[in-house]
Amino acid sequence: MLSMSKSDAATRGRAARAATHAAAGAANAMPRLIETRFGPLEFDPVNSITLPHGLVGYADYREFGLLRLPETGVGPLLLLQSLENPTLSFIVMPYERDLGLVDPADLDAAFKALSIEPEHAVTFLVVTVRKEGDEVRLFANLRAPLIVDNDAHLGRQYVLQNPEYPVRFSL
Repeated sequence: MLSMSKSDAATRGRAARAATHAAAGAANAMPRLIETRFGPLEFDPVNSITLPHGLVGYADYREFGLLRLPETGVGPLLLLQSLENPTLSFIVMPYERDLGLVDPADLDAAFKALSIEPEHAVTFLVVTVRKEGDEVRLFANLRAPLIVDNDAHLGRQYVLQNPEYPVRFSL
């Protein structure tokens, strides 16, 4: 997961061609309702993402879509919904470099390792929700962000080399 072998590069090439073809078809597709754990939500196929290696612990699921969550009152949270399994989804939030939570050099190293031009890279943090007593708390995984090539609609959850990043950073 930390570097790409020749087979990873070949997989990426095949996936890029498939994603480009799918994105071309998605550009003509109309938004539709899909089932999620939050009930039916509108999905625009332009927001499709292929994860050739899946997510950590979910390697068998590769086709996802980004959907807007119903108003949560907690920042710009999105739903990363499996298009193959309506019960599998993750809450994610776009990561902006100016937040300063991740060293820009570490993100640049990840973009380089994944062969994604920085201007085409979109970084998301996977968010977990925990109920602690009467309180609901949100945590972000800083150690393994989801990095997406916005042009190719391809992404990969990338484990950063720096072990200092927590997997449960309180938001």
